[in-house]
Amino acid sequence: MEWQLQKRWPLEPLFSFQISGGLGDTVKHGETGLKADPNNPKDIAEKLLMLIEDENLRKRLGENAKKEAERRWRCEIIAKKLLDLYLKVLNAE
Repeated sequence: MEWQLQKRWPLEPLFSFQISGGLGDTVKHGETGLKADPNNPKDIAEKLLMLIEDENLRKRLGENAKKEAERRWRCEIIAKKLLDLYLKVLNAE
């Protein structure tokens, strides 16, 4: 299970570990959030300090994360994907 720090995602930048699956594949390091090596406490601390100390970085990452979330997970997109899946299952019978 992926561990993540988030306050009001997607209004705040994300912090995730560099692992496959889940949020780890969603966060684009340096663009929509920061990724850290889960086995490297120094890396984790450095990334957290970057977010704590750099307000401009937090704002930029947060704005980018919000735009990405709106682009990928709008209700219309999710509904269409779900409908397509249902139709695919129905047609497979």
